[in-house]
Amino acid sequence: MSDPDTDAFEFEAKIQRGNGTDDRDTFKAKVSADTVDELDEKVAEIRERLEEYAHEFRQIQPSKKRPLSDDQRTLQEAESDD
Repeated sequence: MSDPDTDAFEFEAKIQRGNGTDDRDTFKAKVSADTVDELDEKVAEIRERLEEYAHEFRQIQPSKKRPLSDDQRTLQEAESDD
């Protein structure tokens, strides 16, 4: 008899976009289900969501140089503007 808390089918996917250190996005997803049909539905849903997430993350582009204010160019303490 199988454990009722354990799903019979699992699917795990890892999607990576880009190949450089600064332009790589990686998404992992894992779904499980009691039946193959339920697994197919869940995989389709997570695929759609991963596509949405990937699109949103592509809009975030790292800047080549992160500008620092003059008082932050050293390791000395700086005063807050607050």
